[in-house]
Amino acid sequence: MALSEKDVRGIAEYAKIALTDDELTQMTSYLNDAVQMLEPVLQYDLARRGAHVPSHRKPVQRDGR
Repeated sequence: MALSEKDVRGIAEYAKIALTDDELTQMTSYLNDAVQMLEPVLQYDLARRGAHVPSHRKPVQRDGR
């Protein structure tokens, strides 16, 4: 999933970050590199590997335990 400069401009506007055209080009490349590095993690199937993913958390007791 590649991000376009339009995507990155929208993210920057949402975060109220002003980017020059050069910065937009650099940030687009940087974010696409980050997405590419995370791709294997996103593809990893924890359920198939037998990992237990809890569906809820144990409530915290009043004494902080």
